[in-house]
Amino acid sequence: MGIEKFFLNLKLNKNFSKNITEKITNKFDFIYIDFNSIICKAIENIERDLNYVNFEIYYNQANNIELFSAESTTIINKYELTLTDNKLNLNVDKYFLKNVEEQITIIFGETDKSYVKLVYVAQDGMATMS
Repeated sequence: MGIEKFFLNLKLNKNFSKNITEKITNKFDFIYIDFNSIICKAIENIERDLNYVNFEIYYNQANNIELFSAESTTIINKYELTLTDNKLNLNVDKYFLKNVEEQITIIFGETDKSYVKLVYVAQDGMATMS
């Protein structure tokens, strides 16, 4: 059972649902995280960024343009990309971990950590569709 189904089952269970609210707050006693979601989001961010730069490389090549857009330049600097024979070179492990850290920072960035008693991180096999 995935973490989404777990929380849905809790919400639908009448014994638990009275304690589950839709209220947005930054004060939590317990934080439950599906680590696969963090991994998938990190991969999605890297793929989006690299696809953007790759598209621009091919577009520029076809149109004899030598300059990159501001967006591509930002991505190139962020990932410290190098270009060899119009192919991007990237240290995947380093930037994958950087993206995972960014996702975790987003989760905990707005959380009032003085309330947190337990952080539970669920990690199982990767989903087939990942």
